[in-house]
Amino acid sequence: MAKAKKKAAKKASIMDSFTAAAEKEMGPGALFEPNGTKTRHVGLPLPSLSFEFMLGSNVLWLGSSYGLAGPTQSFKSSLAMELMRTVLRLGGYGSTIETEGGKISEVMIESLLGDLRKHHKLMPRKTVEAAQDALTFVCGWIEKSFPKRDTLFAIMLDSLFGPPGEEKRKNIMKEGHAGRSFPVEALLWSQWLQTFSPGLTGMPVIFLFVNHLKKHMEDGNWRHPGGDAQDFYSTVYFHVARVRAYDGTDVAINQIQIRTVKHSFYLPGRRIYVPYVFDKIANHLYFDWGHSTADLLTSDLVPSTVKDVLSVSTSNKSMTALSRTFNCKQLGMKDVTGAELGNAIHADPALMTQLREAMRINMYDVWTGIMPVVDTPKEADEPADLEEEDVPEEGGDDALDLA
Repeated sequence: MAKAKKKAAKKASIMDSFTAAAEKEMGPGALFEPNGTKTRHVGLPLPSLSFEFMLGSNVLWLGSSYGLAGPTQSFKSSLAMELMRTVLRLGGYGSTIETEGGKISEVMIESLLGDLRKHHKLMPRKTVEAAQDALTFVCGWIEKSFPKRDTLFAIMLDSLFGPPGEEKRKNIMKEGHAGRSFPVEALLWSQWLQTFSPGLTGMPVIFLFVNHLKKHMEDGNWRHPGGDAQDFYSTVYFHVARVRAYDGTDVAINQIQIRTVKHSFYLPGRRIYVPYVFDKIANHLYFDWGHSTADLLTSDLVPSTVKDVLSVSTSNKSMTALSRTFNCKQLGMKDVTGAELGNAIHADPALMTQLREAMRINMYDVWTGIMPVVDTPKEADEPADLEEEDVPEEGGDDALDLA
């Protein structure tokens, strides 16, 4: 026993020596010291239990990148804007670099952001280089303006596949037509992400990028035209697809499938379904997250142990029927809508705790106003004066001014 203790003490002293040497050479905080908690990964509350199940987490991690890819009309941009809203509704700010010629719907922005859009800026760009200049500006502005890391910010790029490279644009303008060339745009984005993604660590920032998804004509496999290498730089990569649709007199409903295909903190592969509803009378779009939770609890996607915590039944399995209702004995709810049931579950802390345990959802610290220190940042500059900032050439009226 004494010999074993002596051996363990020797090993500990070696690691203590290593820690001391590393901090002497690289400064305090050079090593991450686990303390039995998950304070290194802080995040924002998610909109529903169903989203928590898919992510395997109670939060959307800060200091992380999220990729969203899907075929045409899969509403991937809408989902990205919904995640942007998660930041804005908690007092944060956001900017979207849009590269597809104004294809982001005004109705979508107004519906999903509403009054929060005053804290959001849209920055249209026509080439990869101009989009990257704008992103670089935003990242630098955030770092200079908020040295205490106490302000939330969301950056969205829509999309990787949108703009041409400057060289390609010039060649087409010169020749009048396109030619066969290497897809340099994907390479340019890989280089930018490789440079800037590590800098997100420890920042109260989320970076969202949208990519396209299409089947290869020869082998039938799904590909990302904006580049497959970008998957590597995302913390989580979602595939988004529209699986069913219903167009009624007053509403149109699109059933959206969201699936994780790459996950840094959990096993990928979990999927959920959420209705994306367009209220034609109110001219309003919204994701029905409550219905998504109710739908999940009646499916075979969740572990069987969930049924021991909460038993939910439904009148039918069709998402097209607006009269579809749900029942839950434990909550005393009968013939209620999915939104009513899902929202009631999300508002019950004790029940949420039980369901999270049954669904094997990991718990992380929720953002409280400042990021935990996991490194030793350089001496911060004074908060940046936007009037003195060098805004990219295409900035003009789009320059960030979030005061």
